[in-house]
Amino acid sequence: MHIRIDVHHHGLSVDRHAEDRIVKAIAALIKLQGAAMSKVSDALVQLTADVEAEGAVVDSAVAAINGIPAVVAAAVAEALAQAGVDDATAAAAVAAADSAVQAQSAKLTAALTANTPEAPPA
Repeated sequence: MHIRIDVHHHGLSVDRHAEDRIVKAIAALIKLQGAAMSKVSDALVQLTADVEAEGAVVDSAVAAINGIPAVVAAAVAEALAQAGVDDATAAAAVAAADSAVQAQSAKLTAALTANTPEAPPA
């Protein structure tokens, strides 16, 4: 950002002391503006970090939710194999468990979507 301040004297008699006070006051205002801009910049950096962290949390939750069906299917298949259940029955049980988990995942996704606020207009 570039700020230019010009002080013009048009026939006015201003003593050097008054002129120095004016210049000091302007310098103080510029310094205050710089401090305010620094605070805004710091706030934007923090906001960006917060949004990125939130994105990481959301991505982790999505990965976990998407991985649940495979974990359940593997656990069901292992339990059925240990119980000595035949392959056709095991496949049907795994499919039923997968279907139930998919339905629950869909309900969770719908709830998250319904309760996520819309982005404010740009």
